[in-house]
Amino acid sequence: MILVDLYLPDDLPIDVDAELGQSLAAFVEGLPDSRDSDGCMVYVHRLPVYGVVTATREGVRAVRVHVAVSQPLPSGLPLWLRELVGRYLHDRNLEHETEVVVQVAPLEMPAPV
Repeated sequence: MILVDLYLPDDLPIDVDAELGQSLAAFVEGLPDSRDSDGCMVYVHRLPVYGVVTATREGVRAVRVHVAVSQPLPSGLPLWLRELVGRYLHDRNLEHETEVVVQVAPLEMPAPV
């Protein structure tokens, strides 16, 4: 199972949750190295626009995609996902000052009890 956490600013239209989540799941499931997995599940989280800050900025508009995988996927995945999210936001005229952050990390599976 490939798990994706999708963090969205809370000022985006509510239909973005399902549309972008399904687009990410379909894209990840279509990767050659992911076809042996049990699919992809996307968890959508909403953050207040001022829930992301830096040392110099309060209120960074950001979309964060965190992918947890149990097997190696193509090294270009972060770039591809950033482009997919960027195109989606651009097509919906929602990209204004929105940073897209993508992280791919190993899925930590707990030992069976």
